[in-house]
Amino acid sequence: RDRTEVGSAPIAQKPRFPSLSTSETVTKVAPWRRISLFTASTSSVLESAMTVTPSDLIDIVIDTAGEGASPGLKGVVGVPEGAGPWPAVVVVHEIFGVDEEMRKQVAHLASMGYLALMPDLYTAGGTRRCLVGTMRAMRSGKGRAYLDIEAARQWLLNRDDGTGAVGILGFCLGGGFALMTAASGFDAAAVNYGMLPVDLEVTLENACPVVG
Repeated sequence: RDRTEVGSAPIAQKPRFPSLSTSETVTKVAPWRRISLFTASTSSVLESAMTVTPSDLIDIVIDTAGEGASPGLKGVVGVPEGAGPWPAVVVVHEIFGVDEEMRKQVAHLASMGYLALMPDLYTAGGTRRCLVGTMRAMRSGKGRAYLDIEAARQWLLNRDDGTGAVGILGFCLGGGFALMTAASGFDAAAVNYGMLPVDLEVTLENACPVVG
């Protein structure tokens, strides 16, 4: 489950990070360990620059969830330092749910000046009960997960400290949702190792700007 942070560069042969600063160091590391060490180095560099940490995040119940959304929809919010208004982003977690790594990503985005909200798409039953249904929803383009994502967008729009611009960013499973909802009222979409829709052209017709 080694994963690079948001916005990290592709893995190079000789990454220039403190713990892997020379080719000699790299050659002494077993091949299967190099990616994990690179990830750890990247993570430590990003975390050292974060002004918002995972301990600063706020766990909430998203009160804009309408009929068909997860009852008592949970979410985690990261608020930037200083005075707003800030652009906002709905952050959609990967297949493992709202775990420690995903909370770091919310904190990272808040540190970059985004009002970030990650809805828990597994609120209604936990990972085991919700995972398969959520994956099917992502592929089909309909289901409770989409209502949860829309509830998160509305929650951000209702805040007084937002600019009114709301993007969506997703990882893995969430990356698929970011593509599937790119034409659903968001101002921008960012995809991190997400699954492509079956019919990409139709899905992205009239979509907001997409980066990946």
